[in-house]
Amino acid sequence: MSRKRGAIVATLVLVAGGAALAVGLASGSARPPVPNEVLAQVVRSFGDHGRLSASVDGAVLTVRIAGPRQGGNVRSRFEARVFAHALATGMSRAGRAPVTSLRLVGSDGMDSGPLERDPNVPPLTAHACESAARGVAQPPLRLVTARTLPFGKAICVFVFRAAEPALIGASFPGVSGRIAERFEPNPGNPDYPYLFELDDSSGRPQLVHSWMPGSNGETWVASALAGVVRPAF
Repeated sequence: MSRKRGAIVATLVLVAGGAALAVGLASGSARPPVPNEVLAQVVRSFGDHGRLSASVDGAVLTVRIAGPRQGGNVRSRFEARVFAHALATGMSRAGRAPVTSLRLVGSDGMDSGPLERDPNVPPLTAHACESAARGVAQPPLRLVTARTLPFGKAICVFVFRAAEPALIGASFPGVSGRIAERFEPNPGNPDYPYLFELDDSSGRPQLVHSWMPGSNGETWVASALAGVVRPAF
């Protein structure tokens, strides 16, 4: 298995479920956010359970990842960054000093650094990601889900499935690029976070790619696709 970092023109795959948190943040509630409550809502929106735990020490947010998981920890690290931004936004709107640094601790080591600054872009519409993905994937590549998550300016989550991922791995850059061009004004350096996942026919991840504005993209590729999918994507 291999993990690569680099700019990948792709699009995000997510699962809806964080609407309650997003509505609360958008309303400018004066109630300070409770980190574990925010984390629970973000994790549920991704369809995961019990993989992340968090603690706050001043301006530093530490997120621990229980792992490793199938498909590497790219998805978990992305969830942690979405959580960190949601928490920081809620703290600011409640008049509290927000967290400004994120420390990730997992089975594959530790990573820490400042939170990326949210881009100055308009929010995506509720169905922007679904509309962008409609009609792009062609057999034998099948779109399983395309969702718009209401965190920040919105996040796109796309999950694809193929019976033999290695046979179509080389086409993924084109598919993801066409999707990005439909909702992303700057596809070469995307302003909206995304998660992109390719599964085999049994639903096992074969490729997971994430992008958070202000940072490098991160990609995990299964060994069967390592010689097919190019880092430039």
